[in-house]
Amino acid sequence: LVAEFNGVQPEADIRRFIEHYCPAPAQDLFAVAKELITEGELGDALAVLNQLLENDPAHLAALPLKAQLLIQLQRWDEASAFVENAVFPEAEGIRRQLQMFRDARSYGSLEACRKAAEAAGDLEAGYRYAMVLALEGQFQAALERLLVVLQKDKNFGEGKVRKALLGIFELIGIHHPLSDEYRRKMGR
Repeated sequence: LVAEFNGVQPEADIRRFIEHYCPAPAQDLFAVAKELITEGELGDALAVLNQLLENDPAHLAALPLKAQLLIQLQRWDEASAFVENAVFPEAEGIRRQLQMFRDARSYGSLEACRKAAEAAGDLEAGYRYAMVLALEGQFQAALERLLVVLQKDKNFGEGKVRKALLGIFELIGIHHPLSDEYRRKMGR
């Protein structure tokens, strides 16, 4: 080992060297992944979660987080395969999210849905536009549109708007500021 560590090295190289021989514990990797998500580095967070799950395949907090990242990265097939037979507690909710986004992908382009929602003024067009916004990662705009539909008809589509709101909350995080804000608005 000493022979590999020769001369002055940049800090990043030293860290890589140490991490190679002394991998971080699972909780540290999980914390790193969550920090990367906060910074918007979803691809890097997924790589860290993959490393964590390679070492600890049953890490209960990492499993749903990986599935949610796959959805946010729009890696639909990989997300579906990952949760298809999964048994972690959040798996069923994530399967519902995937179905919701699978449906949204059939609604057409964002622009076409926007025009339909603005022209028609009907609740179904508004709902579809909101779902395509969510599909595109525009969560605040999607939540706002869903809230408008919910305010006009609390039971529209047999509660599908409320389910969509809850699905987005789960996807972005139950304690995400947008989740908190729109849960309060739903309660009004």
